[in-house]
Amino acid sequence: MSSIETRHLGIPLLILALLLQGCGFHLRGSVALPSVMQSVHLAGTATTSTLAQSITALLRANGARLVSSTTEATARLEILGEKQDRRILALSAAGSVSEYELNYQVSFRLSDAKAKELMGEQSIGLTMNYRFDPNNALAMADEESKLQNEMVRRAAEQILRRIQARVK
Repeated sequence: MSSIETRHLGIPLLILALLLQGCGFHLRGSVALPSVMQSVHLAGTATTSTLAQSITALLRANGARLVSSTTEATARLEILGEKQDRRILALSAAGSVSEYELNYQVSFRLSDAKAKELMGEQSIGLTMNYRFDPNNALAMADEESKLQNEMVRRAAEQILRRIQARVK
């Protein structure tokens, strides 16, 4: 490719990059955290839970440090509760389940190092549907598990976005 073709290709790419930046586009999981979130203590959930691991990864990816004690923390993110359930959405003509609805709900609150409430109790709820094939039950169980993990990951992203929007 000649230098003239390269130059002509570079200008549209530069314009595209500027347009994306100007419209508020960010890479998935990218959040500009408030300064109070420099070092965060995560409470109310086991560190091995999917939610804790998702929040931890997102915090670290966005420049925050996770600490194990509240004395080191500039913020305390407390998970107040998590709830997952599944309900039948549709039945086949034979009366067997053909579609399920998965629900995930998490509630949390945020306080600073002095226990001053920065965000009162907040709740996030997500729903996903999936078709169920009783002849392929093992694959369906795997699909359900993947969907539940995806909902937890999305909830973690929403928690951080909500903190970004409401805490200055």
